[in-house]
Amino acid sequence: MSRSNSGRWSQYSCDVKQPFICYGDDKRKQIVRLKVTCKGKCALNDPSLQTAILNEISEKLKSMGLKSDSKISWRKGHGRKVFL
Repeated sequence: MSRSNSGRWSQYSCDVKQPFICYGDDKRKQIVRLKVTCKGKCALNDPSLQTAILNEISEKLKSMGLKSDSKISWRKGHGRKVFL
């Protein structure tokens, strides 16, 4: 939301750091977009690989102070695939 444009919504590149808006009871939900590549050596839609990637991300976030009861998951898109 732009403070300089009468509170209207604006579009920015994902590379621009901006504060975010959260709404909810006691739980916060934040969606993070990331780019994952394996240069043809793996199948990114393999559930075991997705679990391994999530575990690595989770451990890194915990080492940075994320609460231990926090849950991370993939957001599924077209055809129930994580990676399109």
